[in-house]
Amino acid sequence: EAVVGYNFDNGFGLSAGRSLSYLGWEAYDPINKYQISNAYDQNGPQDIYDGYRDGGMVSYSNDQFAASVWLGFDQDGSDDSANWEYMIAFTGIENFVAKAILANDPDPDGHDIHTIWASYTFGNLLLAAEVAEKDFEAASDDDIEGWLVMGAYSVTDKLGLTVRYSEEEIGTKDYEKITFSPNYAITDELSGRIEYSSEDLGGNDSDLFAAELIYRF
Repeated sequence: EAVVGYNFDNGFGLSAGRSLSYLGWEAYDPINKYQISNAYDQNGPQDIYDGYRDGGMVSYSNDQFAASVWLGFDQDGSDDSANWEYMIAFTGIENFVAKAILANDPDPDGHDIHTIWASYTFGNLLLAAEVAEKDFEAASDDDIEGWLVMGAYSVTDKLGLTVRYSEEEIGTKDYEKITFSPNYAITDELSGRIEYSSEDLGGNDSDLFAAELIYRF
C-alpha cells in the first residue's frame, strides 16, 4: 500500500495510489482480522471482496457520516472502462458504525459487488453483521451471495474470543460455516490465534483447525 493524499479543513480529502478496497466487514490482512479464515472462502481465500487497487479517491467526513468515491483503471489496458467504488458510512451514534459499499470491476471477469455491514461495541463486546453479493456480467459465471454475524469478546486485556456464523451461496450451492477463534496477546508486539471452523459444504461436512502467530512492528 502506497498512498499520497491531502486533507482540507472542511472535511474533504483527496488521495491517490495503491490502496485497499473498502469492501466488506472482514479485514484483508491477517494482522487486522478477528479470526484466521474468511467467511466467504469456498472458491478461494476470498470469494466476494476485492483487495488492493490503483487509483484516486475523493472523500468527505464529519461527526455524522462519511462518503467517498474511488476511481481507477484496468491494470493491463484490456478494457477502457473505469473501475469505481462508492462508499457511505453512518457514524452518528456512539460505538456504532454502518457502511454500504458498491463497486464495479470490468476486468478480467466483469462483476459488481455490494456489501452492507454494521457493528456495535458494548463494553468488551463487539457485534457485527453483514450481507454481501458479487454479480458477474457473464451468464456462465455463478453469482455469489453471503452473510455473516460475528461477536468478539475481550475476556481480559490479553485474552479474547471470536465467534462467527456465515452462509454463502454460489450459484445453486449453499455453504454454512461456524467459527470459534480465541486469541492471546503474548507481548505488546506478539500475539497468537487459533481457530476451529465447522463447515457444511453443500451436504459434505468439513472441519478446519488452524493456528498463527502475529508479530507487530
